[in-house]
Amino acid sequence: MRSHPITETISVFLKFISWLVNNWLLAMIVAFFLLPFGPHMLWSYQYKMIGTTKYYIRCHYIGSRGFITPNLAPHCPAFALLDSRDWK
Repeated sequence: MRSHPITETISVFLKFISWLVNNWLLAMIVAFFLLPFGPHMLWSYQYKMIGTTKYYIRCHYIGSRGFITPNLAPHCPAFALLDSRDWK
């Protein structure tokens, strides 16, 4: 007796989800290097002092795709989720 195609599809999907749960660290590492977006850390920044206040001019971030300089000024968070394709 042959099962329904939708049942087979659901079964394959659930097996894949089970594999991801069991191998979540490996999946995260692969995703970090394959996806164009991801977490980036503030590497350096430039600012202008007006009085006692810093006004950020440029922020440089490092991530899995190397260095990028997004247009985030005047806000330069220490960590940001960025799409490297937008800032090349």
